[in-house]
This record gives sequence, C-alpha cells and structure tokens, in this order.
Amino acid sequence: MIEIGPGKGALTESLLRISQDLIAVEIDGDLARGPLAALFEKYPRARLWVADARRLEPSQWGGCHPRKFFGNLPYNVASHLIQKFAEPEWKPLISEMIFMVQKEVAERIWAVPGSKDYGYLSCICSLAFSIEKGFQVSPGAFFPRPKVESMVLRLLPRRDLLLDRESWELLKDLLSACFAHRRKTIHNNLKASRFDASWLPIAGIPPAARPEDISVEKFLTLAALISKKGLN
Repeated sequence: MIEIGPGKGALTESLLRISQDLIAVEIDGDLARGPLAALFEKYPRARLWVADARRLEPSQWGGCHPRKFFGNLPYNVASHLIQKFAEPEWKPLISEMIFMVQKEVAERIWAVPGSKDYGYLSCICSLAFSIEKGFQVSPGAFFPRPKVESMVLRLLPRRDLLLDRESWELLKDLLSACFAHRRKTIHNNLKASRFDASWLPIAGIPPAARPEDISVEKFLTLAALISKKGLN
C-alpha cells in the first residue's frame, strides 16, 4: 500500500495493522522526524519517504506490483495529484485509489456532460478511472475544523482504455483547448488553438455546442481523427 500525506499517522497506524508492506509519503520533515518516526520504528518492513508526492515518478517504485493508494489529500493539491496518477505510466502501478478530497473537487471529478461541474478534470478522470462515490465527511470530523465538506472516492484504473504517451498528451492538449473558455462554443475555442475546428462535424460534434455538453467518447473520437489526419 501507499499512503499520501500521513500527517501524524492516524490512518497510517490502521493501514499498518492490515499490511506492513506500506510506503508513506510525507512532505513535512518535522512530522516525519516526530510522531511518524516513532510509529514506523514499530513496523520495520514499512517505509517512510520524506518527499513531495507531486514530484514522485513511476520509476521510483522499482517495478513493484500494483499497490493500493490511500490518503486524505490536502485540498490545494488533490486535483493535481489525481491528474498525475491518471498518467499512462502510473496505471500499471495502481490497483485502486481511495482518497478523501474536498466535496467540490469530488463533484468535479465525477461530473457528467451537461452539468455545471463537468470540465477538464471530469474528462481526465473519466478517461483514466472508474469512479465510485464513497461517503461524505463533515467538518466536525476534523481538528482543526475546516470550512468545507469532504468526500471519499474510490478510483479504479481503467484497463479497457490504454493510451500511449503521445495520444494522451494530444488528448490533454485538446481538452485544455476545448475548455479554455466555458462560455464560448467549442468551435470558437478550437479556432483560438492549434487544432483545426473543421474536424468537429466529422467527429459528430456540433460546432455551436458548448464544451461542457460534449461526452468523453466524442472527445476521444475527435482526438483520434486529429491524430490520424494531423493537426491541419
């Protein structure tokens, strides 16, 4: 298992009782030298890394078997981390991820076309994961008490959609261009980008549609056409 941001070890101790084959990644050196150090002394097989999870690379795991990722993700980095773990190189290393995130972030992750929360993050997560809603956690469950509600999500890497690095980068660039301005039509957004908007009707996408109304499948079709025919 891998825990992101163990903090003082409240979740970590429960995880260690299940399996000592745990890697905990903590950015705060003071926590790592304090309560976490004392906890990990009791479990010699477990490992504590003092590192920024945002800078982890797949090569650091040394080809280990897929692991379960856990964590109460800091609200300011949750979407960044989940997008990072959506990258193609991470898929073989993840069996599942169970994260607690800010409720608003969770709503953007599982949003569907036509909803106000649907956007770039929704598409990336839908392409990379099967998403299961967990339970809501109120501010009163924390100390100090935050000003936001939290949600637990379970993310399972999709094995039915495997994209290589080049295809994934093109798809990300395309989604960024399409969602650049939510109030503009998808045609006008693409006109301001490096992508040729004339491919929209061929992909079955009305040029006058808003990006938040377009399904992930349509974006995939458009990316495939662009990749096959070139950008222009």
